[in-house]
Amino acid sequence: LFAPPEWEPDLRGELRRRRHHQMPRFVRSLADVEVVSIWEQGHVLGDGENLVFGLRWRTGAELTVVVYVDHNLGTVVKDVFTGPGLPDEVVALFEEQSYAGTYQNEIDPAQARARTEAAIERWSMTWPPIVSDEWPLARPLLSWIVGQLPDDATLPEPEQYSEGDRDALIDAFLSSPAGIEIGDDPDVRSLLDPVVWFGADYGSRNPLRWSAVRIEMLLTDWYPRKVLAQSDYLAKLPAVLEAFVPFALLELGGREGLDPQLTDELISEALDAIDRWVPEYLELIGADGGADDDGDDDGPSNTYE
Repeated sequence: LFAPPEWEPDLRGELRRRRHHQMPRFVRSLADVEVVSIWEQGHVLGDGENLVFGLRWRTGAELTVVVYVDHNLGTVVKDVFTGPGLPDEVVALFEEQSYAGTYQNEIDPAQARARTEAAIERWSMTWPPIVSDEWPLARPLLSWIVGQLPDDATLPEPEQYSEGDRDALIDAFLSSPAGIEIGDDPDVRSLLDPVVWFGADYGSRNPLRWSAVRIEMLLTDWYPRKVLAQSDYLAKLPAVLEAFVPFALLELGGREGLDPQLTDELISEALDAIDRWVPEYLELIGADGGADDDGDDDGPSNTYE
């Protein structure tokens, strides 16, 4: 039942040879299932989302399957949770414990199938594989569930920020009060260019969305690994982020009509994350006087592509 279609002939042949083994009666009704509801749960900054499937069998049995899709890791399935009953309790609990910026909506079944299958496929191409207690153990179950849904939907194209869009964003920042305050340093633009590139091409693919997780990824992995330059130059990045990130989140709030109080909370969380991860960033780039700090203040080699 849960196996890929191309395995069916071999499996049926094997089962015919094992007729003396009696299958439990409930197995005969497994295929008689209806996906009765599908929900999405996420946050405005787009780190990830839950896809919640509610299943009901002809026997009256019900099951909820929650799939967590992580956008920061490449829009891949990261974990699966299952529980008896329909999603009503999960939906109510999310509503009760939700915080500013979160949302949940019922979604179109065909879209749910397209999004889930794409996230499974991207997971299969990710190395090293992402593994949890339930994933990929639940992959056959999840593939079978979405196989019950219509397949007539296509995924929308992800947000695209052209080179011109990225330059325009940096220009807008440098013309803002925050940008003018630090704009005397000629390195600000070149320091910011990889930041915008990372924001536009990774995770939620929007250089205005800066969650604590994305800031951690930028400071503790991507920037020190991808941007090759002297540590004196790289050590200027935290000050640039402290000016740019609030500007970006204010722009996001204006474009999406976010409540000003929510925008202020997002900015506060982002600045806290910068403070939290700057010491590790400085250590990674050797700004504490490490062996790679030769005292020269050369710009980047632009090898982050």
